[in-house]
Amino acid sequence: MALPGIGRGTGELDVIGAPESRGIPGKVLNIKLSSPFGQAHFEAPAEAMSAFLQRTYQIIPAGQESRHIDIETELNDLLRSA
Repeated sequence: MALPGIGRGTGELDVIGAPESRGIPGKVLNIKLSSPFGQAHFEAPAEAMSAFLQRTYQIIPAGQESRHIDIETELNDLLRSA
């Protein structure tokens, strides 16, 4: 199974992850972030990111994040401290 962003593109609007489309596919993961304040593009080793994501999914399966953390509260706390 290809992880989202590693074997196929994923995301929408503010966060997008996709495998490298130039050069050797599967070696580089592109991560693009955007907000009203600007944009950023990161590249990471796809193999290392895949291993990291597999470990995180073992701890908290995809789609069950809200059982472990209140994202809205965490974001509000971050924005208040900025």
